[in-house]
Amino acid sequence: MPMPRRLNFLECRLAATPGLVQQGAQKTVHADVLRICPDCKGRRVRPGVAASSCGFCRGSGQVLRSRAGAQAASRVCPGCGGRGLQAQQWCRRCGGVGLARVASSMQIKVPPGVQDDTVLRIPLQGDLPEEGTQKGDIYVVVAVQQLDGMLRDGSDVHSTVSLAYPEAILGCSTEIGTVRGRRILTIPAGTQHKAVLSLPGEGVDYRGRHGTMYRGSHHVTILLQLPSSVAPVEKAILLELLAIERLQNSG
Repeated sequence: MPMPRRLNFLECRLAATPGLVQQGAQKTVHADVLRICPDCKGRRVRPGVAASSCGFCRGSGQVLRSRAGAQAASRVCPGCGGRGLQAQQWCRRCGGVGLARVASSMQIKVPPGVQDDTVLRIPLQGDLPEEGTQKGDIYVVVAVQQLDGMLRDGSDVHSTVSLAYPEAILGCSTEIGTVRGRRILTIPAGTQHKAVLSLPGEGVDYRGRHGTMYRGSHHVTILLQLPSSVAPVEKAILLELLAIERLQNSG
């Protein structure tokens, strides 16, 4: 969702853990939003002080600037900065504006399978541009945390497992981490280097076009580790295996 160019919208970020991405949930978002100043209640002057108009602009916040032969134009009063009040009377918290930022908390629904940089909208909870107007919206940018040792691709997850060559030849089982917890991966005998084994249904949930929930897969790439050197006993065994292999191939 693109964020509109509006002066009163507010942007904040929400960190999404793998569990939140998988299941979705209601989350609390914290933001400092522009509201009626709680100290002066929008009066713009310090509590207990009677408001007095600025002596430069007589309370209008504007002064006229004229040049010879040119039509007079108004500009912001240099004495009060457009506030219309004497500077020594300004509310200390809002600086005489009548609006100040206050801490606010609100709820937002994060859907399952949310992607990194997804923008979620909270309507009418953003900044108040001025008293008597409508609040803007808050746009929450989701920052998906990286999965430990895993790479997410949409609803699918990818990871790698390193095996010693005897494990690949004989086959084995190993425990791996997924977004849904620890799982046992069965590696068949004769698995080749960079072979990809899949665990269906162990990926991230996502909502289809018609609202139906689906679940991705976890794909594991097998990486074979070949030793740079072998012990004498291992070398003897390998030479014997090589001789057997050659004998079988010659027959």
